[in-house]
Formats: sequence, C-alpha cells, structure tokens
Amino acid sequence: MRLTASEHVAAPMGAVWAKLFDPDRLEAFARQRDPAMVRTPPGPVGPGTRWDMRLPVQGKERDVALELTALDPPHRADLSAGIEGMVLLGTVALVAEGTGTRIDLTVDATARGFAGRLVLKAVSLAQGQIERTLRARIADMARRIEAEAASDP
Repeated sequence: MRLTASEHVAAPMGAVWAKLFDPDRLEAFARQRDPAMVRTPPGPVGPGTRWDMRLPVQGKERDVALELTALDPPHRADLSAGIEGMVLLGTVALVAEGTGTRIDLTVDATARGFAGRLVLKAVSLAQGQIERTLRARIADMARRIEAEAASDP
C-alpha cells in the first residue's frame, strides 16, 4: 500500500528544511503522542538515529520503531518504521517550486507474516481516511512553516 501527500510552502527550501527537520521540533511533536519516546543514540540526529515509541494505530496502542535511514539536506530524508509485522518505508523530499518549496511525502507499507497482513488489511481499508488525515497534517505543517519563515529576520 502506498500513501502520498504533497504540499506547497511559500518559503525557500533551506528555510523549509531547517523547520521541518529541526531535531528538537521533531522530538517535541513525537513526545506529544508518546511522552516516553526514546531516541538512540544520543547526540546529533543522522542516519541510524532511532526513535522507539507507542502510538495509536487503527484504534490500538502499538510499538513503533522509527529509524532515519538516509539524509540529504536540504533535499531528502528516508525513514523506515516497524509496526507489529508491518514495515513502512517513507521519503520526505523537498523540491524547489517557483519562489517556494514543495514537500512530497511517500510511505510504502508492506506486511511481514500473518499478523502484519491483518494489520495492513485493516489499514488499507481506511486508506482514504488515512491519506486525508496525512494531507491535512502536511498542509497544517506547511502553514506553520510559512508563518515562522515570514517572522524570521
């Protein structure tokens, strides 16, 4: 199953990257969902950084292991996540678009084993709603980045 979202941000790519991939901001966002989230290793965020947390997925709290697998500032970040038999591979790409930037998000979900197939089947039944929610969150994030970039000196 593939999920996608794209959103234009009226700010230059460097500013969007700085706001989008600020480690403190990312962790604050994750801690809103799971205050017990753990990042390893400590120190700068880069390929190999991992976040372990519990998040609601399809109405049930599930263990999630998220890892930053590749980083190409200010163009692209690749992530992988494991959720109870599902593997998610995600890419966040920034593309210069006029005087602004387009955020392209792609997530590919595959199942490992019987339990993973059951979870993926349930998720795929809600794919439309999940994509609408994902797009709304990306749009909200884009508006916040625009507001912050406009107020930066």
